Order: sequence, then structure tokens, then C-alpha cells
Amino acid sequence: MKMYIGKMVKKLRSEMGMNQEELAGRLFMSNKRLSRIETDKAKVDVWQAIKILELAGQSFEDFWLMPLDSSDYDGYLIYRNLRKSLRDNNNAEAESFLEQFKKSPISKEPFAQQTIAWAEIRLNNNLSHEKP
Repeated sequence: MKMYIGKMVKKLRSEMGMNQEELAGRLFMSNKRLSRIETDKAKVDVWQAIKILELAGQSFEDFWLMPLDSSDYDGYLIYRNLRKSLRDNNNAEAESFLEQFKKSPISKEPFAQQTIAWAEIRLNNNLSHEKP
């Protein structure tokens, strides 16, 4: 896992449908500074990273995922979908995302192993309480 925060910021900004000017305004910084962050020429501070996650509708618990290498980003998206499915009690969808997550490159990371174990326990507990 390499630390490419800028690429993550740019991708999240794009997902939010914002241009640099809009996100920079919400972060109380200049467009130039945001551009430098997105090209990894300047660092983002922790509070700005938290604000970006909030604006993107992500929880602070996802903050530790920001340093993922850009090639790991697809696995991160699967992780987010898995968490959302579990939160929404959509077990069929969660099971599908869990299988995809197990195949992602980041599945070898310690956080991923914990997430997989937690999701399997949660899905098994939900299944055991279903009526026949």
C-alpha cells in the first residue's frame, strides 16, 4: 500500500460531482492548493481529509483507508458497498460484495481480514435467525 492521498481526493471529488473550485471552497483553501494536493505535490492535513470524507458521505472510520494505492481503490469501493449492505441489512447484496472483497488485492491486509471475519459472522448470525 502506497500513500497517494491526492489521487484519492481527486477520485472522491469526482464521485461527488464537484469541480476543484467547489471543493476548495468547502475546504477553505485555494484552488491552487487543492490542485497541488490532488497531484501529490502538497499534503492534506487530517482535518481536511476528514472534511473530504464527510462531504463524500463517508464515515471517519474510513479515514485509515485513504492511503491505499490507487490500484487498491476498487477493493476499497467493494469494502464501502459491503459495509453499506450490512448496515442496510441487505444480506444477499452483502454476500455478493463479501465474495468480491475476498478476491480483491487488499483482502490480504489485516484490516480486510478483520472485515471479512466480521462480515461472515454477521451474515451467519442473520441467517441463523431467519424463519424456515
